[in-house]
Amino acid sequence: MEKAVQMSSLADRQQPVLGVLGGLGPLASARFLLSIYSRHASSYLEQELPAVILDSNPRFPNRTNAFLRGETEELLYLTQAGIRRLCEAKATKVLICCFTLHYLLPQIAPALRTQIISLPHVALAEVIRIDRPALMLCTTGTRQLRVFETDDLWSDASNQIVWPNSIVQAEIQDLIYQLKAGLNPESARVTIADLCKQHGVDCCIAGCTEFHLLTTYDRNKIRTAHFPQVIDALEVIAANTVSFSGYLQHSAEVSKKRRW
Repeated sequence: MEKAVQMSSLADRQQPVLGVLGGLGPLASARFLLSIYSRHASSYLEQELPAVILDSNPRFPNRTNAFLRGETEELLYLTQAGIRRLCEAKATKVLICCFTLHYLLPQIAPALRTQIISLPHVALAEVIRIDRPALMLCTTGTRQLRVFETDDLWSDASNQIVWPNSIVQAEIQDLIYQLKAGLNPESARVTIADLCKQHGVDCCIAGCTEFHLLTTYDRNKIRTAHFPQVIDALEVIAANTVSFSGYLQHSAEVSKKRRW
């Protein structure tokens, strides 16, 4: 009986868990999950690795099209439902794996909003840290809806952000859809390197989660040619999941108790 009570107490103790609202697109959020574990596997015991719940739901309507038409109701419902599912599954922090969907943040219930890790905020913090001009690579929806500009770090980061013209923006939007459809990352890398060169910068911002596919591709390949630095919020979070999910303190406690 005493053992059962101890086990129940252990199970009830809340452990830091990162919830990921993904499927937007599914390749990017799946790769993000892989990034978390591939980055931490050599530094932590298996029992110390971050706990992550991925809710992958590709059935969300096209965010750019819906928002630019003023249609937010269905997307707001699906987003809040997904966050609630993750919170009910004991996620302590939630990441919405889509920049454009962050347009809904002001409309999300406050109790849910406090659980969210903001991708635009993380990206802008990295822009400020690096302090170099960077080409913005985002969907047309993210740009027209001013998703980045509404973040409280915008005023400190804006002077380093280079926006493409409308023709290049259309090219970036098309590239994003190609990545969603499985475009070889090497082909996309060539395009992005050329765009950065055209704009006179050696750095770009992954303002759409699809570009995380390029970051991980570049990390896992031996570079044969110069490629611009990519400011990727997902990569920052993957590399620091223990901090973002509050897992650092918990993993230190576990490491004293568990071994292989």
